Amino acid sequence: TPQKVFPENQSITFDAQLFNESYELINNDDVAITISSADKKDYQFTFNKSGKAYSLDAGLFSPGTYNYTASVNTKTGKQEVKGQFIVQKIQLETYQNTADHNILRLISAKQGGSTVSIEQISTLAEIITQNKTVKPVQYSSQRTYPIINFKWLFALLACLLCAEWFLRRYHGAY
Repeated sequence: TPQKVFPENQSITFDAQLFNESYELINNDDVAITISSADKKDYQFTFNKSGKAYSLDAGLFSPGTYNYTASVNTKTGKQEVKGQFIVQKIQLETYQNTADHNILRLISAKQGGSTVSIEQISTLAEIITQNKTVKPVQYSSQRTYPIINFKWLFALLACLLCAEWFLRRYHGAY
């Protein structure tokens, strides 16, 4: 491989060369490659013959670590090459991290809004109040708690009931 780390949007390519006993380039035999992912999924490929060498475009792979084994059976025996490459997840924010004001203007115009420059920032409140489509939004949330969770309320009710019972007994009224 020309590199060991690939971004996830780049196709994985391999180049191979096979030499005979006289160290001359040959490509008579088929070269196979097996790419294994970390979760033990295997991908089988056969190299394309190009000139006197071999090449392979394996395509796109999901992010992760991959091992490969390329092998060829020649007249002198089986030859094998092993290796590893990594496919990294790309962060789109690292490629373009500046605002594209033309796109922002197009989006605001399409949605019925307007774009305000720094010089016009003082008129922003007036623009918002004049826009009839802008309406205030009120959010509310309501949370209920079971009464069983209030131990102090239980204690207060028990004390009041005991006090009522005691006072009725004390004054003779049942």
